[in-house]
Formats: sequence, structure tokens, C-alpha cells
Amino acid sequence: MAGLQLNIQPKKNLLVSTLLPIFYQCRDTDPNTTNVIAKCYHVSQAFPSVTTQVGGSYRLAPNLEFAGYFKFDASEVFNTLTKWTLQDMYSNFGSDAGTINSIKSGKDVVNFFVYVEFYREYLDTTTGLIIVDPNPVKSNTIIVHEGSPDKKFLQQIVPDNGTNIGAFKYFNTLNDVENKVSRYFTNYPIKTSWPNTFSYNTIRRDETYSLMFHAPPSQQNDVCGYQLKIITLGTNNVVLNQHGINIPDTLNTQMIRVGMLDIINGFTPNAAEGTFPQFANVLKYLVSFNGNTGGGTCVYNPVLTIYEFTIDDKCIKNSGYLRFAFKNMLGGFDCVTSNGKYTRKTKNKFEDFEKSLGYFDMYKAMEFGQSNWANQNTERYSVTTHVMKKENAIHFAEMFSSTNVYLKTINNSSQTIIDTEESFEAREQPFWFVPIIIKGATLNVEKSNENYASLKFTFELAVNQRNPRY
Repeated sequence: MAGLQLNIQPKKNLLVSTLLPIFYQCRDTDPNTTNVIAKCYHVSQAFPSVTTQVGGSYRLAPNLEFAGYFKFDASEVFNTLTKWTLQDMYSNFGSDAGTINSIKSGKDVVNFFVYVEFYREYLDTTTGLIIVDPNPVKSNTIIVHEGSPDKKFLQQIVPDNGTNIGAFKYFNTLNDVENKVSRYFTNYPIKTSWPNTFSYNTIRRDETYSLMFHAPPSQQNDVCGYQLKIITLGTNNVVLNQHGINIPDTLNTQMIRVGMLDIINGFTPNAAEGTFPQFANVLKYLVSFNGNTGGGTCVYNPVLTIYEFTIDDKCIKNSGYLRFAFKNMLGGFDCVTSNGKYTRKTKNKFEDFEKSLGYFDMYKAMEFGQSNWANQNTERYSVTTHVMKKENAIHFAEMFSSTNVYLKTINNSSQTIIDTEESFEAREQPFWFVPIIIKGATLNVEKSNENYASLKFTFELAVNQRNPRY
């Protein structure tokens, strides 16, 4: 009797997308083998770890073209694990999103370690019964993530001994075998200059920002330690100070908040950085990955994109400022700002009914006949952004394809939209992101300079205001 063999599967600890096929192939040439049963499992990273079955049992019929082969795509099963929102991310940092309780350490966002077991189902020639072999073939443990990589990274199904590390090839910190720079889960424009890969961004002092990346794994006797370094710069790019954010060396996806507001709330400035307003002397800062903080030997030495943030201190009065967050194509969250113009309109929806006057009684002077009983108010915004570099406009437009888009508000109120006349002190108050729905959008390339563009779009608050009923 031939044994069941798993001859194609994702490589161990591979970071794979649940939006692409996750293929497994089994082989069993025994003519009595009728089917193969697949069961999917999720392993929690808590101590002690807990293993939970995901979905049910899936019976795989033999391949009609190639006898003895059984194929299974686990992407849809594991995709049920990878549904999470911006609120899930910020909840890792405390109940108040505007307070950085844990900026000095990274937070696990996704801990989806999974594997598949395959059971041989065969005909017992003695009894004539279909028997399930109780001894399964277990696959490698992989990490699943909901993201849509660029087309050139589509191949993620490789043999266990393969060298291609899959769909998230350049987003996996294990990729140091190719001496390549790993990327954060964002499509924000980058510029490469060996030996560093840079991304240039602008940010206000009252804005938060998050970066997601796949953290290196811990290894036995590995006391390396990992950090993100916040390097603040002043006039003429003089280094003012460095701040460290410790990264747990667990093979998990991490979310780190590195906006200027996050730094203001999370760290104490030194004399060179300035004290009032906070970090007043900081004109730029760099976010870079730093290994070997523990003084040991690093098993993995990942290199991540260096982010350079330039502080935007221009007056925002009457600028039409709006701040958005959205889940990008790679499964991370990006923040973008519009400094153009916007208009706000309230659309009312009326639900009417009519009843007979004087019902069960005499007619009353103030009695309703025809009435509104369940009115709703919908806020709609029409936005024209400022003119920006075309590459930045294309990245901004990625928000229009997202199914998770949010607008920043202050004072934890879904009815308090950031106003252009709000003071900086008001914007320091606790904030939240409320969900919105994009209703239409266009990208307009400048006629005078095709390297620049602006965007026009409309959106509505995803939750309507429901008024008291009749």
C-alpha cells in the first residue's frame, strides 16, 4: 500500500496572501484510495498555544487527468481569519486611539499561523467499507495575510525545498538571503539609492501615521533584539536625537505608529529637539530598522525601507484640511491628507405614513394625519485635493479601491469633523477615525505639468444619523 505524500506545499514560515491561491498537492497511487480529506488549523501564538480547526472537513476527489493526485486550495478557508479593521489595530494600543500608550514597543496585528492536515480515505477490500486513515500528513506551518501583491509577485506556490519565498517576497524579513530591502505593507512611493531604499513623506505635527511590516522570528539562543529608530533632524539635517521602539522578535506582522503626533505623545524631547510646542526644533525625522540591540548574534538581519518625514508647519486656516486612513491593497493601513477644498451637504431621507384623524377618539387640533416616522440624515462631502506629485496622487487614489476607508475626527465624536479653523491645541485632543463610503472619484493630471495631479471625489459617512421616531 502506497502512503499518502504531500509533494507540493508552501514553504515553512512563508508569508502568503489569502487573496491568491494557496495550493497543496497530495499523491497516493494506491488504487484503493478513493479520496483525501483536508482539515485546516490555526495555531495561536499565546503561551501555551491553542490549535483551532478552521472551517470543516473538505473531501478532495482525485485528479481526472493525473491519477493518484489530489489538489487543495486553502485560500478561501484561511481568508476567514484575516478579516480585521482599523479599529482592531488601534485597540492594541488602548481604548483611546489618540493616546499612544505603547508607542515604545511594537504590537502584533496579525498572528495567523496555519497548517493543513490530509487524511487518506480508502476502500477496505475485506469489509467493503470506506475507511479514513487516522494518521494524517501534516503540512508546513505558514503565515497568512490578506493583501494583494503586485502581479510580479503572484507565484506563491513553491515546493518545500524551493528558493522562491512567495507572493510577499519583498515584504518578508526572511528575504535577507537575496540581500534585498524588505518593504512595509504600503504602496507609498519609494526611491532607491544603494545601499538604502527611501520613502519621502510630509506630515503635520497633529497627524498620526502607522507602518506595518513582517517582523523577524525569534530563534533559539538569539538575543539579537530589534528596534525601529526615530532619528530627529533639525536645520541643515543636523541630528538632534534618537528614540527607539522595541520590536518583539516574533514572526508576526507588526503595526508601529510613527506619526509626528505619535512621537509627541510617546516620547520626551531633549533640549535640542525643543520643548514648546513639542519638538519645535524638529524639521524632519527618519524611521529606520535597527538590529542587534541585545548585543547577541542576529540570525536574521533584515533591511527595511527608510522613511523620511518632513514636518509641514504651514498655516491650515481655510485650507480645506481633511485626514483619511484606508486599508491598502497590501493589507496595511495608509494615511493621506487633502489640503484642497471641500463642501459638505446634508441629505435627508424621509419615511412617511398616514393615519385617520380622530382614531378611537375625537379629532385633536395638534394631531398628525400624514407624518414622518423614521427620518435619517446623511452627510455628503465633495472634495478637491491640492495639487501633488503624480506618484503621490496615484497612491492617494488607491483609497478609492479600498473597502475600509475612514475620516479622522476629534473629541471621539462621529459628528465632529475636523474643521479648518480648529486650533492646533484642539487637534491634540483624543481623536478617532469614523468609517466613510467613497461615492465617486477622478484623477486629473495637470495640463501645464504632467508630473503633477489632483483628485476629485465624494464620500458619505457610513453611519447615518437616525432621528427620534414618531
